[in-house]
Amino acid sequence: MSEMLVAITFGLMSALLWGTADFLSRETSKIIGHYLTSSYNQLTSFIWLVGFAFLFGIHFPILNSRLLSLNILLGMLDFLSIVFLYKGLSEGVMSIVAPISSAYPAVTVILAVIILEQTLTLFNAYAIAGVIIGVVLSGVKMSDLRASGLKLREPDQNGRGSSHSDRSRRYVEGLNSALLSCLAGGGLFFGLGVLTPSFGPWFPSIVIKGSAAIVGFGFLFLLKKKFRIPNTKTWCLLALMGMMDCFSFLVFSFGIILAGGYLPLVVTFSGLAGLVVLFLARIFYGERLTRIQSLGIFLVIISALSILYFQRF
Repeated sequence: MSEMLVAITFGLMSALLWGTADFLSRETSKIIGHYLTSSYNQLTSFIWLVGFAFLFGIHFPILNSRLLSLNILLGMLDFLSIVFLYKGLSEGVMSIVAPISSAYPAVTVILAVIILEQTLTLFNAYAIAGVIIGVVLSGVKMSDLRASGLKLREPDQNGRGSSHSDRSRRYVEGLNSALLSCLAGGGLFFGLGVLTPSFGPWFPSIVIKGSAAIVGFGFLFLLKKKFRIPNTKTWCLLALMGMMDCFSFLVFSFGIILAGGYLPLVVTFSGLAGLVVLFLARIFYGERLTRIQSLGIFLVIISALSILYFQRF
């Protein structure tokens, strides 16, 4: 198996880990809210990374102000991508949030092509577009879209508006959160792809996660969010989510190194985390797939298999 195929496999592994962690976040968000879930997720991931780095005797490069500033900026993007994702999932329409936020590889690929001048073959460009479009379609439920229509009724004689106002608000909140999560995630993984080939998988991941945790808890009081200490069950879930996030970052980073710094393929396969959430919801919550969702999944599978097959040659 070529190094590129191994890199793609690592991208798929990161998608499996991130998707499972996102699925588990539903439970913790119900208990402590999406903001604290995001903050604790960054903190536990940072602790896991530091612990494993100490265990394996990892050495870090000498810090300079420019490198440290870049990692801190990526840490802010990491926190923003997670907090907007969890906010959208908990307050918006999930069929809007999940597919749009999972389209972050499109942002990363565009940045890689424009800034890093990385080229795509015509076939890979179509296949990557097929994967991203399939991810978006896989989360679309037309019934939810129709129920969340933006057109409001005029208030009645008693001054009360239609119930459509609540649906519209959820639609707008979900759409806004998904777009912000997508943009922040795309920028994050572009930056991680730039740093990892030069500094390895450990150093950027640790600084990014540490910065994200500081941002999360630092703004907790500025935003007047209520601080809560999780109970034992929630702590266990947060620790598990943090471990998955830790391994996801490392696996993704190793994939970038094996791919020789070539971002498009690895980040595209890591973006399949949304499908993981979809399948887990189907298994544990009994959510049924619509025809459009099935079409999206079929498009993802065909596009992904095409990429994997032609990477052999």
